[in-house]
Amino acid sequence: MILPAAARETRKLKPSPTKWITLSVIFAALAAGMTALFVYSESPKDNDGFLVVGSLVLFFAAGAVLSLMNLLPDRAYLLLAPEGFTFRALFKSRSYRWGEIERFDTFSHRGANMVVFTLSREGMLRLTESGFGKFNKAISGGDDSLPDTYGMSADKLAELMNQWKEKFIH
Repeated sequence: MILPAAARETRKLKPSPTKWITLSVIFAALAAGMTALFVYSESPKDNDGFLVVGSLVLFFAAGAVLSLMNLLPDRAYLLLAPEGFTFRALFKSRSYRWGEIERFDTFSHRGANMVVFTLSREGMLRLTESGFGKFNKAISGGDDSLPDTYGMSADKLAELMNQWKEKFIH
């Protein structure tokens, strides 16, 4: 059976390399700065200071590595398909059918813009609402959010998601 062109249509969006490389450089600089601060500090190097600074260095170094991991093939993406969409960030993927989504909106907090979405009744039946889900709803007004804007503005991505939803809703 040959499917109509619209049914075969997919689109895969990938994270912005500029964003993730910049974040990785910032995290690496912070890790290096904390290391230099500890090594060249005039203060005594007691166990407590070593533990605090060491923990911060590990935290910032991990941030640098995880930021770069978003650029590895198929490690992070948003896949749009006639059935719905799947997003992946690092080690976790989530999928939704278009019918499970009521709408896509944008949310802005301290200069960070993101796409949030509200689940339809069908979507709510599939998910059990966790404490984090309730917190997310209270803060952003959405039931869930996309982990990235994939090189687009949040407004443009929300518009694209709403267009795909309308195009393929059954």
